[in-house]
Amino acid sequence: MKRIILGFIILSLMTLVMQACLHKIKVEKNSSSVSDTLHYVVDIPTNSRVKQIAIQALVSQQQISVVINIFNDTGNPMIIQPQAWELQTQEGSRSLPVSIQSFQKEVANGQSARIEILYEPTHSRKLFQMTELRGDIDPSYILEVKTQSAGIEKSESIHARIEEELYLQSVRKFGLIATTLPYTISASDDFVQKQKSYLANANFPDGKRKEHSVNVSENEILIDGLWLKLQTYLRSDSLYASIRIVNQSAVTVLVDPSSITLINGREKIKPLYPHSAQPFKILNGGRAQLQLRFPVSGTGPFSLDLQSIIFDIKNPLPVFCNNTSLQQVEIPTGYF
Repeated sequence: MKRIILGFIILSLMTLVMQACLHKIKVEKNSSSVSDTLHYVVDIPTNSRVKQIAIQALVSQQQISVVINIFNDTGNPMIIQPQAWELQTQEGSRSLPVSIQSFQKEVANGQSARIEILYEPTHSRKLFQMTELRGDIDPSYILEVKTQSAGIEKSESIHARIEEELYLQSVRKFGLIATTLPYTISASDDFVQKQKSYLANANFPDGKRKEHSVNVSENEILIDGLWLKLQTYLRSDSLYASIRIVNQSAVTVLVDPSSITLINGREKIKPLYPHSAQPFKILNGGRAQLQLRFPVSGTGPFSLDLQSIIFDIKNPLPVFCNNTSLQQVEIPTGYF
């Protein structure tokens, strides 16, 4: 009797241990099931020339890859031009492929063609305007596939979608919304007046810029015909700044990229690249673009010292009288 009771106790303990192990395995499996790669469910229309298609997203890179097999059952040679196939986002943006592999232009009757396509869609126009980042992937897309046979074009809409919770888990772990903070220009109320007063004392050539114009928006500044577009975002341990300059002013502008400085509290930070950028001139009608990366800790507040952008007049004058402050904003998105 004692042996039976002891055996029952041992059996019960073993059952509890096995249940605990299975629970642990299940938890670990669920915690590791969130992937940077998502596979979409695809709806192929009836009587489609598309026989097989796989669409997947690399969430961290905001890329969509398509592998497609098309069969020619037209009775004539079929022309395919995947370079013109558009991928439509939920916001309505249409993107063309950035690369195509395994591609043949003409497919004989009764034959099939396999095509590999890579897209980098712009999912958020607002975010792209602010940072030049395309925005996080969408949970659904429409791929427009066009073929032509005997002079007649056939257009097919291929719908792709992914389960919402799987999508949200992946984007929240690997997407821009989890890793990136955009910044815009934070101009004080008296920014324009201070800048005008500063320029009024400058020694511009006779007859040039007697009255000064200054305009500022969330990522653009226009000063006396000199246009700057500033796009900044924080990702990982770096703040990235793209500065576009178009010079429509009356004078030449000097730029020293390596002297542009990021202010983080009391810390002054030089860009990691360009490593050895030389000063250069922008003549009237000229343009330039700078891509800078600053190593940082924390999320600011930040400001940029742009004193090395200079009007080349008799007494060279920095374009800006003060540092340009940056303010953190939310990633614009229509989904979250």
